[in-house]
Order: sequence, then structure tokens, then C-alpha cells
Amino acid sequence: MARLIDELLLLARSDAGTQTLERRPLDLADAVAEAATDLAALAERHAAALQLDLSPAPMRGDALRLRQLATILIDNAIRFGSPGGHAWVTVSGGDGAALLTIADDGPGIPSHHHELVFQRFWRGPDTEVEGSGLGLAIAAWIVSAQGGSIDVSERDGGGTVFKVRLPA
Repeated sequence: MARLIDELLLLARSDAGTQTLERRPLDLADAVAEAATDLAALAERHAAALQLDLSPAPMRGDALRLRQLATILIDNAIRFGSPGGHAWVTVSGGDGAALLTIADDGPGIPSHHHELVFQRFWRGPDTEVEGSGLGLAIAAWIVSAQGGSIDVSERDGGGTVFKVRLPA
């Protein structure tokens, strides 16, 4: 319940324009590595192989919110992926951007739902995994507040891919 309240308050403050982000030099790979470490036990419970390929991606941003972004996306890849499946997490930098890609080999999100996934409270039909439907809305806000973009697509061979591009 506390987590749900925190998520709702974050979104309400973002709507009101009172939620701000810090802009400090950081490496996106460090924030993502921390999130992945925090989710290692969840991956183990789901027998999911969490595979990291983290290259330096220096940027200016809010380390707490970027770790939250990575946590949301990695958590979803583990929980919505195939039992005993894989979650691939990649960070790279270059061309004025820091890039984060998270992919899984689960059932995927049908393409006609891609435009809906970032809406508050949206949950896919027949979703059996617990959740509030706020995580991807928060992820989209974090990316937007950082001046970036986030996209969802289908993974070749099945599954979902989230690609985040943030200005370096």
C-alpha cells in the first residue's frame, strides 16, 4: 500500500509541476547496475537469467530517478518474461546520448497495445502478475523529465524490448 501511495504521489506532483529532478554528472551504467543488483533475488525466484552488458554512458541526471527507471523496466522484464527465461540489460553511450535497452523472452506485448503501455493503470489483458499499472507511466515521466524518449517493440524470437534514449 505504501508503494502505491508513493507512486500516486509522484505522478500527482509531476502533473502539478512540483516534482523536480536533480541534474548531476553520473554514469547511467552505475545506476542500472545498482538496480540490477537490487533485483537479483527477484530474478533468482523467477529462475530468470539476468544478463548485463553495461558500457560507460556519462550524462547529467537524477541518479535516484534513473535507478528507479531501470528498476521498473528490469522488474517488468523478470516478472512478465517467461518462467526460467532471460532478461537482457544493455547500457551504452555515444553520439550525445546514453542508451538503455531492456529485453525479455516472454510472451510479449501485442503491437496494438504498444500505445497504451505508458498510460496510468493500464494492464494487459489476461495479466496474472500483480501490479498497479503505474510503473511504466512513472518510467515514461522519468524519461520525459530527463529530456529523453522511451519506446516499446516486439523482440525477434518473442518478447518485449524497451529502448530508452537520454541526452548525455
